[in-house]
Amino acid sequence: MKILNRLEEWFITFLMGGATLIIFVAVLHRYAAGFAIPGVQDWLLGLHFGWSQELCIIMFVWMAKFGAAYGVRTGASMLALMS
Repeated sequence: MKILNRLEEWFITFLMGGATLIIFVAVLHRYAAGFAIPGVQDWLLGLHFGWSQELCIIMFVWMAKFGAAYGVRTGASMLALMS
């Protein structure tokens, strides 16, 4: 059971880190594509990051599901987390 807890912790950590990295790269791309640098701007505008928002939403939903299951299993209380 200890291995399953660690696996779940690592999976939640991966989802949080991955979503953060994807959003960071998408925002960086959005602002960098606005600079009028010949060649670079054309290359950046050719990249499509429309999928990043959908993927982050899906990752957040799975993170919430696994986080809730982990919280119930470890006995975490919302009142304890809020104080």
